[in-house]
Formats: sequence, structure tokens, C-alpha cells
Amino acid sequence: VPGPQECADLAAVEQIYRKYYPNDLGVAANSTALPVQSVDMRFVDPDSLLQPEGESTNQMVWVRFAQVLEPDLELHKVILGYMSDQSIAHIALQPHALGAYNPKLRFLSIDHSISFHRPMRADDWLLLVRCCESLTQGLALVTGSFYSKDGSLVASMSQTAYIRVNE
Repeated sequence: VPGPQECADLAAVEQIYRKYYPNDLGVAANSTALPVQSVDMRFVDPDSLLQPEGESTNQMVWVRFAQVLEPDLELHKVILGYMSDQSIAHIALQPHALGAYNPKLRFLSIDHSISFHRPMRADDWLLLVRCCESLTQGLALVTGSFYSKDGSLVASMSQTAYIRVNE
């Protein structure tokens, strides 16, 4: 897997997103107005996530908290829990060519869990490998694993979300 510095950041992903979904409004259109992004994300293969004709719901993204944190490991667990909920259900939409920021979409997180396996720092790069296991009748199940730069599994997560397209 390419390192985080070799991968597309959020600004690059926004440009790719506009190519595939030029009529979408919402967060993607206003992301540059955000004063500071608290989570730095670097997408390994953003085209495979965003292209409308795609079929895969697997995605790898490097994540880290943007500010340096105190060494308190409990704080790092809390921050990783927060980061694990960033746009996780959006990967369920990829095979359906809906666009993650489509103004007709509504998301509701029903259940989200995270298990910690090894000590880690949320302000160091972690590779999140996530996959939509199922999307049926508007209910999505997404799972993910967080790996340190040396390849150790540090945490795993799952999220169930309800996704609705308003007419």
C-alpha cells in the first residue's frame, strides 16, 4: 500500500468527486469553507470509490488526527472512535452511483462499535481498510480494520446505518 504522502488528500478527492458528480451540492461543495479539518485523510485509490460504474465497496484510507495529542492512551482511543465514524457509511453507496453528497440522501447511524487490540496514537498515520458487507432494504453494514504503519492491527470497527433516498 502506498504511504500516506503518496495518496490523495481531501482536496484532491473533492476534485475527483466533482468530475463524477458535477451536480451534487452540500458538504463537497462547501468543504473549503471549513476552517480546520480535524481528521487528515489520504485515500489510496479515490477513483475506485467515486466512479459511478464501480462495483467494489472496499476502500483503504490513511487517517490521523490533525493536531498533536497528549500521550494519554485513553484520549487516543476516544479520538480514534470519533475518526472511525467519518463517512464510513458512504462506501455502501459506491456501487449504486448515488454520490456520497447527494442532497437527496439521508443517513442515520444505528449502531457503531470499535474494539481496541493494541496501543496506538490517533495522531500517527493509521491505515483504515473498510468494506461494505451488506446493503439491503436501506440498511448498510460496514466493517473496518485500523493498522499501524508497521502493519499491526490496532483496532477494528463495525457500523450499521440506515440510508434513504428522498424523492
